[in-house]
Amino acid sequence: RMDMPFCTQFWSEYASIPNAIGLVSLGTILAIPSFGDEAQKNYDWAEDAIPLVFMITSLWQMIASSWGAKELLASSGTVPYWTALEKWATIQYFYRKGYVPTHKGWDNDVYQLGKADNDEQSLFDTIEEYRKTNLDKSHVASTSMDFKKDTRGCAKYCKDLCSTPKE
Repeated sequence: RMDMPFCTQFWSEYASIPNAIGLVSLGTILAIPSFGDEAQKNYDWAEDAIPLVFMITSLWQMIASSWGAKELLASSGTVPYWTALEKWATIQYFYRKGYVPTHKGWDNDVYQLGKADNDEQSLFDTIEEYRKTNLDKSHVASTSMDFKKDTRGCAKYCKDLCSTPKE
């Protein structure tokens, strides 16, 4: 969900709300006969609505699933995706070993994700170099920083990734 537009992030998490409304409506329609004969007379149209509610709910589920899969596949391999993935993997690895960075550690990029000491390459630079030399050229061309210009600059982006989250 990193670097996603608000609308994409919102619907990726809350796409089930319209589906839930449809399924609750379907359950209510199916329960009408249990309310008694008087209620069933007032809602005689309800039986006709069952296929319609079911089709609308199914259609929404198919549309939302297809859109979500498209967005997921489109983001895979992009700079924000693989840098966030590597940051997450690094943090999880050290967390399992018992190391958790402090706020000062985040500010100083303790894991050397975006900047390294002693003229060495940072983790992100090493991965970018590997991607350019070892991955399929067509994949790299469509997901590299050259394909979509990073207007913030890679150094600023990496610094933002490694800074302390604002509370």
